[in-house]
Formats: sequence, C-alpha cells, structure tokens
Amino acid sequence: MSEKSDKLRAMLEKEKERRIKLNNRIEILERRMLLCRTGSPAASGVPTGRT
Repeated sequence: MSEKSDKLRAMLEKEKERRIKLNNRIEILERRMLLCRTGSPAASGVPTGRT
C-alpha cells in the first residue's frame, strides 16, 4: 500500500475510536438524565462506584 493510503487508514481508525468514545459518553449522559427523571437515589449524588 502507498504511504497516503496507510495514513488515511490510520486517520479512519482514530475517528472510529473517537466515535465509539463519544457514543459511550452520550449513553452515560442519557442514563443519568433518565435516572434524574425517575428520582433514583443514584441521581441524588450518592456514589455508585462508576465514573
């Protein structure tokens, strides 16, 4: 493969990893919002051991 295609593949892989991290962060925030709406004790600031 050429140097240019190797570089493009590396960029693509980085973007895929970035997207996965963003999607995970979105899911976490959506769960927190849902917990807040339902009045869960976890939403009141009680530590759950998760970050």
